[in-house]
Parts: sequence; C-alpha cells; structure tokens
Amino acid sequence: MSRQRFLVGMLLTLAVVLGLWLLWMVISGFLGFRSAQAMEDTADELVENIKSGNTESVYELLPQMREQAASASARFNSAPWSVMSDLPLMGPTVRLLGDVSAGTSAMVAATQGHDGEIVAATTRLTNDGVSGIGALSALAPVADAAASAVEPYEQRVSQTLPDELLPGPFESVQERFLGLASGARAASGATRALPVMLGAEGTRRWAVIVENTAEARGTGGLIGAYATVTLQQGRFLDPSASDTNALFKNETIPLDGIPKDTRDFWGDSLSRWWGLNLDRNFPFAGELVHRGLADVGTQVDDVVSLDSFAVAGLLEATGPIKVKGYEVTPENAAAFFTRDIYEAFPDRDAKDAITVALMDQLLTRVARSQLDLPDLWDALGPAAEQGSLLTYSNDPEVQENLLKMPTSGAVPPDVAAWSTVGINDLAGNKLSAYLDVEMIYDSAARCEASSAVTVTVTNNAPEGLPEYVDQRNDDQGGPLGSTLVGVAVYGPPGSVLERYELDDEQVPLNAGVNSNHPTWMARMDLKRGDSQTFRVVFTEPTSYNRPTITAQPMTNPATAVARSSC
Repeated sequence: MSRQRFLVGMLLTLAVVLGLWLLWMVISGFLGFRSAQAMEDTADELVENIKSGNTESVYELLPQMREQAASASARFNSAPWSVMSDLPLMGPTVRLLGDVSAGTSAMVAATQGHDGEIVAATTRLTNDGVSGIGALSALAPVADAAASAVEPYEQRVSQTLPDELLPGPFESVQERFLGLASGARAASGATRALPVMLGAEGTRRWAVIVENTAEARGTGGLIGAYATVTLQQGRFLDPSASDTNALFKNETIPLDGIPKDTRDFWGDSLSRWWGLNLDRNFPFAGELVHRGLADVGTQVDDVVSLDSFAVAGLLEATGPIKVKGYEVTPENAAAFFTRDIYEAFPDRDAKDAITVALMDQLLTRVARSQLDLPDLWDALGPAAEQGSLLTYSNDPEVQENLLKMPTSGAVPPDVAAWSTVGINDLAGNKLSAYLDVEMIYDSAARCEASSAVTVTVTNNAPEGLPEYVDQRNDDQGGPLGSTLVGVAVYGPPGSVLERYELDDEQVPLNAGVNSNHPTWMARMDLKRGDSQTFRVVFTEPTSYNRPTITAQPMTNPATAVARSSC
C-alpha cells in the first residue's frame, strides 16, 4: 500500500468517525431536548391537574417528571458532550445544557419519597383555599431539599453571559432555569413564612400600605393610604382603612436599628412617613412602618405593601369594586390610582376619601371571599416579580424566610456585579406617573476596566393636568409641568467611584453607602419634555456573576439592561 493511499484511507476513516460522532451528537441532543420538553409538558399537566382538584395525579406525573429529567441530564452530561464543553464557541452552550439538565434533575429528584405529603398538602389547599394555608408547612422539608439541590447549578448557570451562547433558544433556556431555581428558593421561604403570616399558627395583624407610584419613592411610591387587618387561619378579619395625612404630621420615627450609613445618606427624611421608603431596601421601610404605627398605638406583626399594579392583580381574584359611581377593574386600576383619580377628584380630601373607601371595599371583598390559592398566585405572581407586592415581618424567623422570596424587596448586601437605581420625587407632585426611565449597567467585573451605570429620565407630562398633580412644593411658582427627581445609583459592593456627570456637567453629588452598596445620587430638574442623563463610572471587584441591575416599580415600568463590557 502506497503512502498516499494510506493517508487517504486514514482521512476517510477519520471523516467517517467524525461524521458518526456528529450524527450521534445530533441524535443525542435531539433526544435530550425531547426529554426536556416532555418533562416541561408533564410539569404543565401536573400544575393544571392540581388546580382542577386532581391532586392524585401527583403519584403518576411526578415520578414521570423525575424519569424525564434524569434522561435529559444523562444525555447532556455524557462523555462526548463533556468533551465538547471545552471547545471554543460551542463550549459555553454545551456547559449550559449540561448544568441546566443536571440541576433540573437534581431538584426534581429531591422530591422523591415525599409524594404522599405533596398530595395531602395540595389536596387541602385545593379544597380549603387560603384557609388551608397551614398545610403549606408540611411541604417545607421538600422545598428546602429542592432549593439546596439546585443551588450549585444555579450559580454556574448564572455565570454564563447571554452573548457567549450560540444562536437559538439557549438564552431562553437559561432564563427559565434561573427562574426555576429562584422559584425553588422562594418556595423554601414561603412554606415557612406564609403559614405564620396568614394566621395558621396564631392570630396575626397586618399593616397593608398602598404605595402611590405617581410620587416615586425608592420602594415604589409615597404611602398614600394604609389599612390594618387581622389574620386567622387564612381568613381576613376586621379590615379598617385610613389615609396617611395624620401620620405625615406626627413626630419623627426613631431610626434605631437602621444602619448608620443609611441614616447618614438619607438624613432626617427617612424618619418621616413621607420619606421612610426613600431607600431601595424595603425591609428598612417595613421596620419603620411597624415602628411608626406602634408610636400611635397600633401594633402590627407584619407589613404588606401594594401599588396599583398589585391592586389590579388582587382584583383579578376578587372581581371589580365600585365606589361613588366609579368602577375599578383589573384593566383600569393602574391608570385610575396614578392618573385618572386626580382628574375625577381634583380636591385632595375627596381624592383621599375615595382611595380609603376603595381600599376598605377591596379588603372587605377579600375577607368575604373563599379565595382559590392557585388563582390568587396567578393573579399576584406578576406583581410579586416586579416589586409591586412587598412583605416584611417583625418576627426575625419569618423575616429570614421572607428574604428568600421576590416579595422581600431587599437589596442583597453581598452579591457581586449587582446594581440597582432608586428614583425619588423631590418636588412633592404627582408627575412621576409621566416619567420614563432607562438604566444601563455596563459591567467590567470580568476584566480590568471601568464599569458604568447610565440612567436617563424623561419627563413626558402632558399639558392641562390638575393643579394638585402639576404643583412644585419644593419650588413654589416653579414652571408648570416641571419636577425635581433624585436619581440614586447603587453600585456593586466594593465598587469605587472614578467619575460622574449629569448631561456632561459636574453637579453636586450625594455619596454614601446603603446596604453595603456605594451609592451616588444626583438631582434632575426636569421641565416638561426634558430628558437628562446621569452617568456614574466606577471600578468594581472581579466577579464572574452575570451582571444584574434592578428597577423599582413605576407607573411606566423602567427599562433596565445589564451587560458585560469585557
């Protein structure tokens, strides 16, 4: 055999082997995706069955999910796929598929041996609604196991940047898995916190505050009304609503327990009802609401915050409410409470009275309804995810579990490559309902370069607004349609300011620290139609976390983009 024929034969053999290997990878990948899709379909079927009362389907469908998840994991973590995970270009995508499939399998496998408890708890919750909330406690060990099992995979998956992935559905796969992991962690907290808060282990008393995003605050909006309600075995008893006018006139709330850095940054404003939620960290606001009510003789255990979007979600479960000829529905609630109410009731006292009446009616409707828990979560879930529904407990153990849930509204003190922005109305008007906010976090945490957060705020207030909406309480006689906005950028922990500018100009800067995040705040004086940009440039510690920036709930939801600049 000639040398040439030998080389040709070797090349042909390698081509055949490579072709067979690629064919196997394609077939294996197809089967892996099919197993994953089958598991997702089974999960959807299981949820629908539980909602419809067929809880016994857990015995059939949950083992089926475990088998499908294990099959997908076995395929995406087999030896050939492991080899591909080290290759350039496709490596990050292959590693992602391996971690997502293994993490999902580990999480579902953690429920094994608990099918009976799951059936018993879901049966009671389905039959009894919120009044059966005590059954949720039985699921705490299962939720804890699932959250622990998925956590290491969540950490790895979160380090993959979207632009490292191949084109296709892979970014969506990543997002869905991270949502699944976050849901497992939230379930771990909810199964322990909610039964206590809802009175399954003894009577509780809540303060329900309503945040008005038409006048922006760091956690959402100015507290425009509040109610107290008693909770027993999931039942709402004796709701009573009031406006906050008297509270705004009270003496300052003691700031003991609030970190000195935060007290120094916000000053005495934090001790007043109109300013207690200037900071982005809701647990501070919850603590101050609890303390402020105690000062006027009202003792509560827990604080629940709603904005107009959360009210809209609640109306999905209770049905519309009507006061003085005005019907508030899930479709018009957000616009009514932030804009339309000022047109309909230009007198402040009349506006406050209608708000309190609607709040009373809504909570009375909740108290008299037999709410279906899955439907209630479907209605309030989106509000919880976007920060429109927030929870705080004065009970340290309950609060520790609430911190695992998206409703905590907490600023995490030790998460690298994480930033947030707080928008506060400093003019005392209601023009935040017409602000458009865009924030971009360009993170250089993966390389030796500068990071930046850029925030652009546009005042789109129309002409012809009621005087109560259009006024400038900070600048009497100031131009109609103008407003003053405080923009606070919370840098990642350990970040160091390099420079800043407001529309390419140096302006006074309030600098400090909140929840371990260096914070830089500038003021924007915005006339009608104006747009201004605040840019902060800084260095931050090295991290391979996926960059994250969050925004508070606003009447017009803010646009928030985080990306790696490396």
